Amino acid sequence: MRLAVFSFLLILLFLTAPIKTSAYEDLKVKINGGETFPADYKADFYIVTTYENQGRVDATIVSLKIYYGGKLVKDLTKSVKRIDVGFYWVQYPIPKNAREGVYNIIAEAKYGSANASAIKAFTVSNSLLNLAVQVSEVKKKIEALKMDLVLSIGGITETLTTIEDRIGYIEEEIDRIDDVLKSVNGSIEDVASYLAELNETSGNLQINLNGLMSDLQDLKSKINSINTQVSNIKVDTSTIEASIGEYTASAQQTTTKIATKLWIILIVSIVSVVGSILGFLAIIELGRLLNEKFRLTE
Repeated sequence: MRLAVFSFLLILLFLTAPIKTSAYEDLKVKINGGETFPADYKADFYIVTTYENQGRVDATIVSLKIYYGGKLVKDLTKSVKRIDVGFYWVQYPIPKNAREGVYNIIAEAKYGSANASAIKAFTVSNSLLNLAVQVSEVKKKIEALKMDLVLSIGGITETLTTIEDRIGYIEEEIDRIDDVLKSVNGSIEDVASYLAELNETSGNLQINLNGLMSDLQDLKSKINSINTQVSNIKVDTSTIEASIGEYTASAQQTTTKIATKLWIILIVSIVSVVGSILGFLAIIELGRLLNEKFRLTE
């Protein structure tokens, strides 16, 4: 019985006792860098060391080696450069004749009594690199497409906002038109009467237009007839011009004779008028003399 109680207390003590994390679990090492590289290329890798809740700490990189096919390829321990607190950089110049395949880079670090390590795989391949470049280009195009979609969505949203504003304006206009229609309802009968009168006027106008078309056709026929006559007149133009020339010469001779006779008649008329005036003046003088004679006799 005592043994059972003692065992129970030991188990309880073990379960309730605080667990102390091992030192190697407190220190963490991470390696970052590219995934695929071609031969004859300088590959960059970055190491970060952190400890418990202190964040990055300056741990000592005790080993940094590269393996291929289970064999050591390169020891880069002495090539590690410190950039910042707990932040390191190393460069691996891949040989021109490097075999294609998967390589592993293993880093070991020490901080106080704590030790930790990390591993990262990378591939040396010219064909995979080309594929990686193509994938990268596709990613860039996808990102650009996403950006275009974002911009397009923004433009669509703006357009929808504009459409909503216009719909609101149209609704206001519809309400206004509805009010106008309500005010017009009282005069619909007048409008119907006016439309009937307009329809009758349109019928009369159509009749007049038909008459006008007939007149135009008649006018066109007469114009054609005139054109025919003008053509006939043009044929006789030379004869008429000759006759006009002869008539003009005869008329000039006749005009000269008439002008001579008119001058003679004018001179005779002037002489006659002067004689008449002189006779009239003589009669007036004779009357005056007779009047004076009768006054003396009295």
